[in-house]
Amino acid sequence: MSNDKINIMSRGKNKIQNPYTIREIYNDYIKDKKEYSPYYVDYKTYKSIILDYISEMVNYMLYEAGTFKMPYRLGNLRVIKQLSSIGRNNRKSVDFNLTKKYGKTIYHYNEHSDGYKFMFKWDKKKAVVKHKTFYRFIPSRHNKRHLAYIIKNNKADFFEN
Repeated sequence: MSNDKINIMSRGKNKIQNPYTIREIYNDYIKDKKEYSPYYVDYKTYKSIILDYISEMVNYMLYEAGTFKMPYRLGNLRVIKQLSSIGRNNRKSVDFNLTKKYGKTIYHYNEHSDGYKFMFKWDKKKAVVKHKTFYRFIPSRHNKRHLAYIIKNNKADFFEN
């Protein structure tokens, strides 16, 4: 097998090639602040404030089933609860581990949540953003896993969509 062949099983390129990092956001924030201004903070303090704020926002959505209303009319973020796709438009979730093990297609039935699936949702209906259909919200892997932990251990319940 030559090296110029593409490995079909590889993950490929990231979907977001140039993410906007906290460091870049800090650089934009600090560029017009004077050093002795009350709004001037060092990077370490700025980062801890941002991460604490995001942590509180996620905890509010996960443990209190709250809806976070984003500023500047960007829409709402929340966790939704939907009946699993089984029997609905043939959009079933495949359990790839068991499918590979037994050699035939096996689907997830979400028995631990009575057939419901949960996901983060960005409600853009009232958002005032140009070309909003081209944007999407992708939660971090840590937050997805935290949501799964909460559901599997019955720590919170969410509203049905």
